Amino acid sequence: MIKSVIAKVAATAGLALTAATVAAGPAQAAGQYNDSLSLVGPTIYQTNNYYTSASVGSTVTPNGPIITVGWDYSFNTALPAGTTMKVDLCNATKGCVSTGTGYGWTDAFNGLPANSKFYYRFNLSSSTTKVLNPPISGARDYITVGFMQP
Repeated sequence: MIKSVIAKVAATAGLALTAATVAAGPAQAAGQYNDSLSLVGPTIYQTNNYYTSASVGSTVTPNGPIITVGWDYSFNTALPAGTTMKVDLCNATKGCVSTGTGYGWTDAFNGLPANSKFYYRFNLSSSTTKVLNPPISGARDYITVGFMQP
C-alpha cells in the first residue's frame, strides 16, 4: 500500500525531538506527493558565524525520487540594522543552495531519495563581528519535499 506521509520533526538546539507518520487512508495510485517537514530554526548569538538547524528527513515508504524541494523560514526577532541574513538549504549528498528569500522552491536536489535529510545553514553577516543582545531566535521553519511515488 502506498501511503502519503507527513513527518513532523521539531528541533531545539540541533536535536530532533519527535517524528510522526500519518497514513492517508486507502491505497493511492502512483503519482506526485509532498511531505512537509517542520523544525525550529537556531538561535543566533553572533554575526559572521554559521548556525545550522537540525537535519530532518521524510519517513516516506516506498521511497521515490525527489522532484522539488521547498523552504519556508522566518525569525521571531527582527534583524539588527546593518546586517544581512544569508540562508542555505543543505543536503549532505548534494551540498547547499542559497535560498535568497524566506520561501521558495528548487530542483537542485532532484533525483535524490525522498527520505534524504535536509537542514538550513544561517549566517547573519555584518561588517564587524559582534555578539547579539538579545540574540535572534528562529521561528517554526518548514522544508517540503515533492517526490514521485512508484
